[in-house]
Amino acid sequence: HTISVSAFLLNRSSDLEATFNRSPGLSASSYIYNVITSLPASTMSTFLDYLADQNPAWATVNVNSTFDSETRQAVITISGELVPNFDEIMGSGNKLTVYITEDGLVAPQVSGGNNYVHNNVLRKALVSVKGVTINKTGNTYKNEYTYTIPSAWNIDNLNVVAFISRPLKNGASGVY
Repeated sequence: HTISVSAFLLNRSSDLEATFNRSPGLSASSYIYNVITSLPASTMSTFLDYLADQNPAWATVNVNSTFDSETRQAVITISGELVPNFDEIMGSGNKLTVYITEDGLVAPQVSGGNNYVHNNVLRKALVSVKGVTINKTGNTYKNEYTYTIPSAWNIDNLNVVAFISRPLKNGASGVY
C-alpha cells in the first residue's frame, strides 16, 4: 500500500510505536493524528487496508537488491508502474526517497534499560531526505543505487524503505 500522508513504525510486539509526518498542516490536534496515535497495530492495519481499498495507489514501489559479500557492495533497484495521469495526480515535482534501516541493534534506552533491542533504525539515506527525481519512462520508472555496506552492519538485519512523495503546494519549498 502507498501511504501519502504519514509513515508508521511498528515494533515486534505489534503496538504502534510512533508516527512521523512529512505533510504540512497535520498537527497533533488534528482528528486523524489523534486517532492514529491511539490505535493498536492490528486496528491500524485494518484502517490502512480500508484506506488502500478506497484510495488505490498511483504507483507501485518494487525493491530489489543484490549484495556482494566480498566487497560488501549492495545494488538497490527501486522500480514500478505509474498510473497514466501520475504527474497530474502527484504533481510534476514528485520525488523518490530511499533509506536503509537495521533491526536488532542493542543499545541503552531510558525506558528499556541498557540492553534494549532497537528495530527499524535509520542507517543511511541513500538520497536526500527530500527525495530525488524519479527516472520515468512512460508509465514505468527505475532508479538504481550502489552502496558499500559498512562491516559493522549486520546484512541479515537490513531493510530497504522506499517511498514516493509529492511537491508542497502554495509556493512552499521541498516535498512531502
